[in-house]
Amino acid sequence: MIGIRRQFLRFTTSLNEQKGQHAFVAVLQCFGRRGFSTTVKRNRRSSIPKGIGVRDKELPYWKRFLKGGYPLLLAPAIFTYLGFWQIQRLKWKMGIIDMLNERTNSDPIPLPEDLREIQDLEYHPIRVRGTFDHSREVVVSPKGRVESKNQAVMRGLQPNTEKNEMTHYGGWVVTPFKLSDRNTTILINRGWVPHSKIDPKKRQKGQVEGEVELVGLVKHAEKKSRYASSNMYTKTVKSDYEAVRFLVLDVDEIAHYLNTAPVCLSADADSTVEEGPVGGQTRVKVRNDHFSYILIWLSLAILTSYSWYKQFRVEPSSTALGAYIKRSQRAATLSSRLGEKQGMAKKPQ
Repeated sequence: MIGIRRQFLRFTTSLNEQKGQHAFVAVLQCFGRRGFSTTVKRNRRSSIPKGIGVRDKELPYWKRFLKGGYPLLLAPAIFTYLGFWQIQRLKWKMGIIDMLNERTNSDPIPLPEDLREIQDLEYHPIRVRGTFDHSREVVVSPKGRVESKNQAVMRGLQPNTEKNEMTHYGGWVVTPFKLSDRNTTILINRGWVPHSKIDPKKRQKGQVEGEVELVGLVKHAEKKSRYASSNMYTKTVKSDYEAVRFLVLDVDEIAHYLNTAPVCLSADADSTVEEGPVGGQTRVKVRNDHFSYILIWLSLAILTSYSWYKQFRVEPSSTALGAYIKRSQRAATLSSRLGEKQGMAKKPQ
């Protein structure tokens, strides 16, 4: 109580001595500079966002903003860039898919005279006529079988074959094909055979003789695994047939081994004969996950932007300026009330 009375006496004395000054300034002087600045400093510390170090608490807000705000703001900026980059990638991938669909569904064309033009015709159907050289066929394995729309027909093409063997691994039969209209030999990927039918003696009926006409898709070389020391190897099948095998369909390597032109056509399903390889094994499918990547990157951009906003946004009421305004309003209200009381006390009785 004694302290309150002393403060009140100091307040009234200051009002009487400084009549020309504003009452608000007198209130600030009577309460003292030290008490007010300490309160403002306390409010400033309370408004410091979480994550700021103890030494950084005394820095001005704009310095703390530069020190902690901008580096974190890079995260939503990068995520936004990646999201729009994936949008461009999606447009590019959709263009490739449309181009492949247009090529695979187009009418077959003859094999170009200049075989270098084949580089621009991947997955385009080509019609050729010629004869197979079954004595020099090779196998690309292990390979799984591409599912067909008519499984009953595919099952009938391989009689005396166990059902589980039709679903397990096997290999592609690649055979040299002598063209009828020119003195050129190319490669034909006739299709898939189960492991038990890699030996051509077990599929003699499927070894087509004479001149045939077929349609195949242009297929370029597959990528060889970096862990494979060699693509070609030999393996004995049930101790009576030594098959020449390749791990991947490397057109240049197989063509060099068989002394043919570096052109390979993957025969379509209509070229399949009974007991022969199952054609139509070329997968014309492009992986397209860009839409999911767009959702991921843009969602991360929104979340990080919101987190940055919540972390570095400071309410006006919690800043030092807000505290200063509130205390100024309270002091002005208090001084006006005291002035009214003094005016009422000076009125003549």
